Amino acid sequence: MHVKTYHTFKASCIHFALLFAALLLTTCSDITDNCTYDPSFNKGFSVFFMPPRNSFNENDFTENIYRMKSDGINSLYLTPSYFQKTETSDSIFRTSETLADSLLIKAIGIAVNAGMHVSLKPHINSLNNAQRFQIKPSNYEKWLISYKKCILFYFTLSVTSNLHSFVAGTELDNVSENSGFLTFLDSLRSVSTIPILYSCSYNQIFKTKLWKHVDVLGVNTYYNLDNNIPPSEVVIRETWNFWLNKLHEESNLHNVPIVLTETGFMSRSTATINPGDFSGKPLCDQSVQKICYEALLSQACLFKSIKGIYFWQWELGEKGKSDSCDYTPRNKPAEDILKKYWVN
Repeated sequence: MHVKTYHTFKASCIHFALLFAALLLTTCSDITDNCTYDPSFNKGFSVFFMPPRNSFNENDFTENIYRMKSDGINSLYLTPSYFQKTETSDSIFRTSETLADSLLIKAIGIAVNAGMHVSLKPHINSLNNAQRFQIKPSNYEKWLISYKKCILFYFTLSVTSNLHSFVAGTELDNVSENSGFLTFLDSLRSVSTIPILYSCSYNQIFKTKLWKHVDVLGVNTYYNLDNNIPPSEVVIRETWNFWLNKLHEESNLHNVPIVLTETGFMSRSTATINPGDFSGKPLCDQSVQKICYEALLSQACLFKSIKGIYFWQWELGEKGKSDSCDYTPRNKPAEDILKKYWVN
């Protein structure tokens, strides 16, 4: 998850045109409070590890896993982080914020034993705070060698642990369309016993070449839903309906299923405006997050090409207990919405 500020103006300009189209697509029967999800649907959350935030503590992690299960969550992305110095750097490395392998393996074991469908979704972050979609190494070949070394470790761990799937990249817009990257995805699929995914940025999915190189295509759906404060519940639902229709059509066109590998909303009054933007300190508002959750979950089950939703993100530790403004729904009204739609 990250900010895509340079898309915000464009998204704002087309918002009303998209909403008009959504209204044409939608009927009263398209949106229901009785949306029923197939047992095979991935009802998921991400847990990202970046010590000291979301450090792994066995008791805390176990408690949160079983709390998620009680909310109807059956799938989990575990997200460790590797780093590069800047967006143009050509080497990727661990830091003190990379979760120790032994702790990641322990977390996998706890989640699997609890009955979760566990997948690894490693992220690459820049130390200068450049966003993943901005990564454009000056020496692509050298960068790709470094990237492969990082990813192959987590891929091998995923296969040997018989995990649910593996996400081989996230929001790397400037590098993922390169032939070398696509060939790398093909090589993973040729030896993998589990599905291989790539997680697209919200606009990359409509122009990507990745469809032929994955088993399932992921998309991080941080779409503008309503530019007004306070937002309209009707507008939020209709805008979601438009994007779900677009994703469904794109999936059918390529005959490849889709998973919403990230979607999420901060507990802020501005949560519907560029939802991937976690900067600033707007007014906390848990009601907007709740509306956004319900607008999505009340209709996503109707789009059969969409095989899962993974919300960003479930916060661990004391921050997860007390943070009223961040993405986590823990101890907030949005958690009740999860139970409403995902507890069978």
